[in-house]
Amino acid sequence: MGSGSTFVVEGVDGFSIDISTGAANGADDNKKIRVEVPVELTVPVLPGEPLMYSNTWKFVVGTALSGKNTTVTAGGTWRLDGPLGIVDGKLVTPRLTVVKPIMDSIGGVSVGVSGVAAAVEAKFQLGLGIPAAFAGPYAKFVMDTGVANGSALGSPLARCRSARLEAKAGAGFGLTLSSEVLKALRKLLPAGAKIETESESLKPYFSASQTLPNVPLCVGSS
Repeated sequence: MGSGSTFVVEGVDGFSIDISTGAANGADDNKKIRVEVPVELTVPVLPGEPLMYSNTWKFVVGTALSGKNTTVTAGGTWRLDGPLGIVDGKLVTPRLTVVKPIMDSIGGVSVGVSGVAAAVEAKFQLGLGIPAAFAGPYAKFVMDTGVANGSALGSPLARCRSARLEAKAGAGFGLTLSSEVLKALRKLLPAGAKIETESESLKPYFSASQTLPNVPLCVGSS
């Protein structure tokens, strides 16, 4: 997007993540517990006008469970203040603050170290066209979190817990095509031709991690 471009999204005021997972067979079940769910909503801004608004969400969950009958639970809430997007060609990001620390909620039972990683991506786009094919500016944020719960066997000394959160934000110009339109275009283009649908600048703007308790067994010796 150009140096004078402006496109911002306001009103996204926070997000929450709640995790509850388990595996009867421990590590053997990890390959079965991976979920990726895209959700998209595209609606005309004004009836009869070729102006579309699209909101796309993607959720990904992966596990690293050890030991039979392992469970891991966790949940956190974060607040977002301010706009997301491009102002005069520069990326602006909302301020992120912790409402409910995910570290405080890590629980579950495991004979070995187990963990869960979850990511969510939200994309907001305004474009010219029809629901099946439109182009325009968009803003996007990506939140990536992971938790690890230590072995119950180490609890007499210390049961280690760790959590991390990374946030990225970006904006750009994109072309949104339905699967039917994309399939038709591929038939018209030469074999191997690549269809670029996004041009964006995605940058990290928040990163935090914590391990408790703060003892050598959990954080390592210096």
